Amino acid sequence: GRPIDDRFWNSYGIIGGEVGGHVHDYSVGISGNAITFGVGLPKPEAVGTPWESTRNNQTLIAENAINDTDWHHIAVTRDVVSGEMAIFIDGELAMNEIPDPCYVPDPNDPNDLAPLVEVPAIAMGPTGYKDAPATLIIGAQRFNPKSGMMERSVAGELDDLKFYNYVLTADEIKNLLFKSMDAWYPMEAGESYRGCW
Repeated sequence: GRPIDDRFWNSYGIIGGEVGGHVHDYSVGISGNAITFGVGLPKPEAVGTPWESTRNNQTLIAENAINDTDWHHIAVTRDVVSGEMAIFIDGELAMNEIPDPCYVPDPNDPNDLAPLVEVPAIAMGPTGYKDAPATLIIGAQRFNPKSGMMERSVAGELDDLKFYNYVLTADEIKNLLFKSMDAWYPMEAGESYRGCW
């Protein structure tokens, strides 16, 4: 697969709400073999803090392999008030492996590397509503009015797309997964298969 890009606007859009420039935008996409979930914040709203602040544009990445021809349930949550963002894959909070930030390596041993630890795919991002996109694009990152073409399109299938006006709990997300699986029928021998996510 492609390497992971940590800027949400460069992902291949599952739900594209990316608008050029520093605006209240967002998107959910695929980068490499990972899910990305990003939100933006305009520069003028960062008054009193350096623009480079991590509370401005935020991209959350779930490194779980999802681009594997299997059906996957993807859910993202974002709290408008706190800015907390999370990614759930197949009913579980996604986990990423990172070098242990508490590990102190031996300064005399260049091969003494921090062990990997799992951390949840949760981040604090910008607060407030993300209303810059006039429309959402399903299956692409954005529409380019100059070329008249969709950009950063995803090749695959989407099913049962839902939006909520509140933050779902982990249990509610797990229940959605099981409801989705009720309608998923196994393939018979000899039938063709196309993965969808």
